Amino acid sequence: MKGGSVCACTLGDTGVRRCDAHHRYWDGSTELVSVSRVLYDVLPAKSWDGVDDAVIDYAALRGSTVDRLLCELLETGAATVPLLEGTNPSNGMDLQSEIQGRMKAIIGWWEACSLTPLATQKMLSREGIAGTLDILAVDNATARGVVIDLKCVSKLQPVYELQLGAYLWLLNGEAVDAAILHSTSTAVRFRSYDPVQAITRWQAALEWWKIRQLLK
Repeated sequence: MKGGSVCACTLGDTGVRRCDAHHRYWDGSTELVSVSRVLYDVLPAKSWDGVDDAVIDYAALRGSTVDRLLCELLETGAATVPLLEGTNPSNGMDLQSEIQGRMKAIIGWWEACSLTPLATQKMLSREGIAGTLDILAVDNATARGVVIDLKCVSKLQPVYELQLGAYLWLLNGEAVDAAILHSTSTAVRFRSYDPVQAITRWQAALEWWKIRQLLK
């Protein structure tokens, strides 16, 4: 077990579980290492280093809200934007209006694409590593499974490829393709990644992380 005492937030749940409050994964009393922890330890420099905390907090709230709404929509066929307060510190845009605008654009894109969702917020584990992917879908044009991660950011970061590679590795053949659904203030784009390269780079990062643990 790593990280101190067992988190009691989800005790009693069967199988692999995640404590959302502390972002920790457990299998019984054994703590699993999250994909995020591996990537943060291996790549300590973050894209938001030096960015004002207010900007980071706003972006995190916007991203998590849009992510939750999209997953809810794909699972149930409906999603309602809650009443939200806040102002984008970067451009002064109202949070409620921004999320409504992004959701409208994402819904329009999704309705026109060839993807059928199979699962959302799917928790995965393998060899002591755990993570939760946003969307698992099938591409109707190719009949291939695809892992999709939603990002509400201005610019995609190189580490996203490793994150997708981790999910493909955790799925262990259940999906063969991977992509980022990229929502910006002006557009929605679907960025596909080379799955073999993504998995290979994730495995290299994981091996380096394991070596770092031995050297501590």
